[in-house]
Amino acid sequence: ALELAMETGRYPPQKLFHLTGRSFRDLLKVARLSPGAASQLLRNFKTSEIHESWTQKLSEEMRDPETATDAMTRWMNLVSTAPQAGEDVIDALSVAPRVKNEVAHPVPNRAVLSRGQDFLCQYQMEKPGNII
Repeated sequence: ALELAMETGRYPPQKLFHLTGRSFRDLLKVARLSPGAASQLLRNFKTSEIHESWTQKLSEEMRDPETATDAMTRWMNLVSTAPQAGEDVIDALSVAPRVKNEVAHPVPNRAVLSRGQDFLCQYQMEKPGNII
């Protein structure tokens, strides 16, 4: 049904997601026919944000050991076919790290070096209980 809707062009683009299983396979099918439509397919029509259902289904596909390799291959094909959609998938699958203490910065963000001298440094991980 998805292929027919894409080939005829008679199905409203903002409703095309109804014909997908929200998988890398479906996203790649759309990208091959219309790279711009693949990026729009991921987004909520009203808010232009990546739809939560895509985030959930794609992350499940990437986490499942049985489908992860195929999903990664399809994502690489997607990036070469529709770069914006590939970038949107990265955005959909990226999460902000949890921060325990917002004021603690274990890695210094500034350093003053003497002119003409070499400076060597080595970062060491904090103890597991102290990681931010």
